Amino acid sequence: MLFQRFFTILLLFISFYNCFSQLKEEHDYSFWKSLSKEFLENKISYLKSLGVQITKNSKPKNVILFIGDGMGTTITTVSRIFKNQNISAETGKPIFDQTPLSFEKFQTSGMVRTHSLDLHVGTSAAGALAMTTGQKSKSGLLNIKPISDLNTCKVKEEEKQYNSLVFEALKNKIKVGLVTTTRVSHATPAALYAFSKSRFHETDYLFETDEQRNNCDDIAKQIVDYPANQFSVIFGGGQYFETKDELDKETQPTLEEMTESAIKLLSKDNDNGYFLMVEGGLIDVSAHENKGYVAFSETREFDKAIAKAHQLTKEITLKSNKYNVEDTLIIVTADHSHPLNFNGFPTRKKSVLGANMADFSKIVVPLDNKTMPNLMFTSGQGFNTMFSKDPNTGAYIRNNLTDEDFRDPNFLVPSCILSKYGVHGGEDVSSFSTGPLSYIFSGNYDNTQIAYNIKYALCINDQNELNVCDEICSTNLEG
Repeated sequence: MLFQRFFTILLLFISFYNCFSQLKEEHDYSFWKSLSKEFLENKISYLKSLGVQITKNSKPKNVILFIGDGMGTTITTVSRIFKNQNISAETGKPIFDQTPLSFEKFQTSGMVRTHSLDLHVGTSAAGALAMTTGQKSKSGLLNIKPISDLNTCKVKEEEKQYNSLVFEALKNKIKVGLVTTTRVSHATPAALYAFSKSRFHETDYLFETDEQRNNCDDIAKQIVDYPANQFSVIFGGGQYFETKDELDKETQPTLEEMTESAIKLLSKDNDNGYFLMVEGGLIDVSAHENKGYVAFSETREFDKAIAKAHQLTKEITLKSNKYNVEDTLIIVTADHSHPLNFNGFPTRKKSVLGANMADFSKIVVPLDNKTMPNLMFTSGQGFNTMFSKDPNTGAYIRNNLTDEDFRDPNFLVPSCILSKYGVHGGEDVSSFSTGPLSYIFSGNYDNTQIAYNIKYALCINDQNELNVCDEICSTNLEG
């Protein structure tokens, strides 16, 4: 009887455990293509029911994918207010603090799921791969099949994945460009060209043994190999700055300037179009370090680059003899978020960077009668901002922070858990798009859908998949 009861409990445990096991099909590219195809088929069917007719003439000539690394919804919200409050301070004129960022004005918006193949909370390399290949990847890998020998850094040919839209674009004589504020060997840009079993193998210096250095290709080395050696533009490798005063304006271009130059170079003598990826990479770096002021400043710079791209692509189209309508699809999204909370009831008459008493209601006032930071990360060095250690008792005591504390650009936004580096957040991130076929990027979808939709829009999808060039309707609606 006792054995029977134990056996029953064991079966229940096994059954419970299996509820959380992954589908084996997730390791296959065909699984993600099937999901993406179904989503897009339903989207097109719905659009047609509204009278939207899509033809091969709906095809954009160019696609620009803007990735705000770590730009979750809270960072976007706070950056909006931060931007407007700073403009007001710079001009000395009042401004509506909820005036949208440039990309928030785009016609189409959606929500994007960011998990990787193995983690609920996504990472940069896996996110970039999902958005360029259309397939989920294990975190840390770069264009490597999920089932590979990860005990060695050496990459066999059969372990490589070639389903990136970059390869298809180059095959179809579509120019490819890359712009980033991080190192060009960093996780997001490297996803466009590198084959590596670790996103951290950026240089041979980072290998642990001479054997690894002799047998494995680091990421930077692969910039001179295919496909990176066929890219028309590679801009990046900039130094990280704490403040604008440290920036040498004579030699260090802004993201806006790099984006403008990239678009002009890619557009010159180009009848086949281009795919450009632009990354605001320092949003993520500063958020990891709990440097809120820097993160919001980087988001503001990212926004400037998007506004410039939107304006410039329209101007180039108007000057063209071959295209008399908007011909560039622009997509803005993030690879993942950061766990940043926007807290309490801060008044709109004060800086969004500050502290408040949460005194909108007596029942939510902190019991220690100390201020509540407007912003808080889950983890990072900002723990030392929030707490001080009592030398007598060893207990941690919460600090009474002021608005003045937050005004220092190097101030660390408080965090709840002490760690050397802050973690990512796992909630869905926003997407914004404008231009031809932008309306197919509405709704809630997986980040793998972005790659599928771009391939569809540029007519470079696999033969049995959806391509806008195969659409046979007679009229068209541009987003």
